[in-house]
Amino acid sequence: MALVAILAYSLRVESELLAVTIDDISLTREYVALRLKKRKNVPQGETILRYCTCSSNSLLCPVEAAKISVELHSTLRVQSPLLFGSVSYRSILVHLRSILSALHVKDSSEYGTHAFRRGHAHALASSGSSHEELCRAGSWRYKSAVPARIYADFSEIEAIACRQALPDILESDSESDDD
Repeated sequence: MALVAILAYSLRVESELLAVTIDDISLTREYVALRLKKRKNVPQGETILRYCTCSSNSLLCPVEAAKISVELHSTLRVQSPLLFGSVSYRSILVHLRSILSALHVKDSSEYGTHAFRRGHAHALASSGSSHEELCRAGSWRYKSAVPARIYADFSEIEAIACRQALPDILESDSESDDD
């Protein structure tokens, strides 16, 4: 579940995810708000909103992931106020690499949790998020194109956007000009 949270929130694992307490989460049907006490680029902390994606990607919906995490925390009667209890960065890394190895991913032992920030950036960009939204989600400066471009392949994203727009373009061209 922590792995889904990483993807959903584009969090840095050690300094952000593992510091989240049960009280840092607010849930509604439409979104989950996560209060981070501090971030690398926002030392005073910030609240991150992630909206429900059940209609387009229910497997990675941040709202559902947060609901399950909160329910598990309660059901398992975790004594720690930390959302993920005593889960360590090392245990997440070992688990990630074992899953990748089982899936026969090349160089699985080289992967780290930073791959989730890259995946999240790519998912946001592929779904049509703007460069500004991408930078905000990753806590990168908007004026600096470097971080977002490192994390997301914009040529691939532009190709996806073109494929998604093509049916609308073709439909508008099919209207008769014989008026």
